[in-house]
Amino acid sequence: MTRTTRAAATPHTPTDIETAAAPSTRAVGHVRANHAVTKLGRLADLRQKAAERSALTDAIPAGAVPSSVAALSALARLTSAAAPANSPLAQRIAADIHSASGGSASSATHRAANALLKRYGLPPDIGRPRERICKCLDELQHICEGANNASELADALTSNDLGRAKFFNLEALLRFYQDRYGDKIVRDHDAVKKIEDLVGKVGDTRHLLELAHSTHDLPDKLMTHLEKQARETVSALQHALRDHWLPTHSGKHEVPAIARILKDIEATQWDSLSDDRAYLLEALSEHLHRIQNHDLDTQDFEQMHKLRRLWRWIPIFVTAVDGLVQLSDDLNPVPEYVHLKRQAIAKSKYVMVPPVQVEDDPVIISRSLYIAVAKVIDDLRRCKDPALEVAGLARAVVAVGLAGHQHKAIHESLELLGRPPKDYDDLLAEAGQIDAEAQRLHLAKKLRHEIRDS
Repeated sequence: MTRTTRAAATPHTPTDIETAAAPSTRAVGHVRANHAVTKLGRLADLRQKAAERSALTDAIPAGAVPSSVAALSALARLTSAAAPANSPLAQRIAADIHSASGGSASSATHRAANALLKRYGLPPDIGRPRERICKCLDELQHICEGANNASELADALTSNDLGRAKFFNLEALLRFYQDRYGDKIVRDHDAVKKIEDLVGKVGDTRHLLELAHSTHDLPDKLMTHLEKQARETVSALQHALRDHWLPTHSGKHEVPAIARILKDIEATQWDSLSDDRAYLLEALSEHLHRIQNHDLDTQDFEQMHKLRRLWRWIPIFVTAVDGLVQLSDDLNPVPEYVHLKRQAIAKSKYVMVPPVQVEDDPVIISRSLYIAVAKVIDDLRRCKDPALEVAGLARAVVAVGLAGHQHKAIHESLELLGRPPKDYDDLLAEAGQIDAEAQRLHLAKKLRHEIRDS
């Protein structure tokens, strides 16, 4: 992204509507209601569309309107020009707004953000855009404060994918915001990325060592190198965590890295909710444009891996924005992808979308396109994982002097692992076919159009 750092803006104070609850059990109805709003909003003249108004009224029977202040308020605004204030539809919406907002309930994200800000001695009600960052930080706070030392924290982050996923979500938000808000957010992004990268390296080196132990007759010096490599990556992670991510011994158990990020975002003048939405959609649109027009060579492992990461950022981003993006079964711009909704991939972790929180104008995209993104990610993973084993072992082969260069080391590694001579090349070729199919069906382009039209 090439946008410049933004100029100072008026700090945004969240309204009651922005902090109202959106019960997760009614998330599906909420999305459908917002999708109906989107359709109505695009009509040229609501006053002349009595049929649509009647259809909407009939489609939302009494007692079945989603109890989300945000969704209902959006309906109220868009129907105000079309229906008298005393009409059945307007009265029903007003009643449900009153019911949904009873007790001034706030979203789970809002409550978690305020609790975290209070712990660190910062003012509450920081505003919805920054609350998303606070949610990620709160999740990391719980992981960090459960560890007594760097070794325990490293184990907590590397024992499963959950810890790394929390860093990924925070990194995604800071990654997209760093062009907007400048040096402090860039610094925070780099600090988070450092941990996420180290957690990934620990996983890769441990897996490679396990693979080596399961392989017979590997040279002793190669095994020694792999064991040392695994120890060093764990040590590097522990060192980085010890410096910045271990909680203090005070009663508040503050984590230095979290404290710094909170102070940075609190001191930064943030966009309003609507401007933040526009910015995030522009950033995601540019990211999709980058995928759409990439010049990466999938026959090169590192570039193939980079392409998968570009795709992988999409569901990470959608998770991190905490309900801003929702899926629709009604939009299916690519017929070839519709059948994916009935496949196992439709239940993949890459397709899970957080329910609407407080957004009164969530972004609606095609479920079929989103599942197609998940399929590309998973298909590339099936190529990447075994290719990474070969490439990783090949680097070790070069490091201990068993081969003079990487190309020869690849063949040596395939032989050591007992794999066919063309296995590595076949995996990269398959990755190329996956990329070509996504390009042929304009997956990134179609998704980008939906984002830009939202």
